[in-house]
Amino acid sequence: MGHQDTFLWLGSDGWTYDTPTELSGVAEGALAIQPLAKSMPGFDEYFTSLAPDTNTRNPWFQEYWQHRDFQEPVRSQRPG
Repeated sequence: MGHQDTFLWLGSDGWTYDTPTELSGVAEGALAIQPLAKSMPGFDEYFTSLAPDTNTRNPWFQEYWQHRDFQEPVRSQRPG
């Protein structure tokens, strides 16, 4: 056996560029994954313009909005 004190670290994208120097020995041999991310023109403006009263097609948006702004849930104006 002999692997009782062996660790395999799996890291997310936060590890790929910012591993502190003092932890480099601990993180040696770690597998960190950096997903490909690109900016999409216009998306930030679109996303920041969304609000619960205008984005009724997404059933999870109201919960996101509540956590994002720490607000009480907005009551839907839709019947039913």
